[in-house]
Formats: sequence, structure tokens, C-alpha cells
Amino acid sequence: MSDSPATKRSVEGQPLRSATPSKKAQVLAFSGIVVAGICGALAGYAFGDLQCQDGCPLQAALWSLGGALVAAIGVGVVATLTLRATNEWRASSVDAGTEPSDSES
Repeated sequence: MSDSPATKRSVEGQPLRSATPSKKAQVLAFSGIVVAGICGALAGYAFGDLQCQDGCPLQAALWSLGGALVAAIGVGVVATLTLRATNEWRASSVDAGTEPSDSES
């Protein structure tokens, strides 16, 4: 018998649950990071464009890049913490014997 992850069982004979978030949650987190990056880039460009009155495209582009990075990293941290907290909540509710439904997540 192979010891692949699909065939491993816990002590009680129940199949082991995956610790990874659902694909839906991963896609939502990724899309949130992308949207935040775009918004940060727009805000950075607007800020950089306001700083120079002669039209400085390089300065505006650098501010745009900085805004995109700051916003995407910030939302990425929040998304990661949210996904981990959701998984911990699901694991604790399974241990308590109450399985959360998909409508609660």
C-alpha cells in the first residue's frame, strides 16, 4: 500500500483534511491583490503627476510603481492572514464536531 497523501488516514480512521484554502478563496485573494495593485498604481501616478508641473513621466511612473507595490504587498499580507485564520477556524470547528457549511465561508 502506498503512502500517498490521498490514502493517509488519521488515528481515528477519518481521512485527513487538506490544510490549503479552497480554490474559490485563493482566487478571491489573488484578485483582491491584483485590484489593490492597480488602485495603488493609479493613486501613485496621480500623486507623482501632481508633484511635477512640467509633466515628469519618469517621476509619475516611479510613484505609480511604488504605489502598486505598497498596496499589493499590504493586501497580500491581509489576504494571507485571512486565509490562515479561516483554515484555523475550519480545523477547530471540525475538531469540535461541527462541520462548517460552504455558505458560512
